[in-house]
Amino acid sequence: MSVLLEFSMFPTDQGESVSHYVSQVIAMIRDSGVDYRLTPMGTIIETDTLEEATDLVQRAYAVLDAAGCNRVYSSLKLDIRKGQVCRYLVKDFGTSQSPKSTRQRDSRYCPDRPALITTPSRTLQQSCSCATPS
Repeated sequence: MSVLLEFSMFPTDQGESVSHYVSQVIAMIRDSGVDYRLTPMGTIIETDTLEEATDLVQRAYAVLDAAGCNRVYSSLKLDIRKGQVCRYLVKDFGTSQSPKSTRQRDSRYCPDRPALITTPSRTLQQSCSCATPS
């Protein structure tokens, strides 16, 4: 199973700039070992179960709660699919980081180009479309 979660979470009671708080949540996600990608409007994570995804959301809230945030806004979108893994690696999430598309500048995002893909929690072989966790 593959669970893709795109979410954003930030305090609404800590003034205009909340990057300090958001960076703490991102550090927790990075340290968790799940596969993730930052986007301009949120973070995309991929887990093997829905419970793992919702646990990460709860942990993100706990980070903000511990930082003294009394009001937190969050938006979540889920895509749950059985029989698939590593779906986020084969998606092209736009070209905002470079004039060239992600697929053109990094072979690990192209399912047609052989590559060894290493993410925090998986090593995948060759094509993502048929890869399995090892």
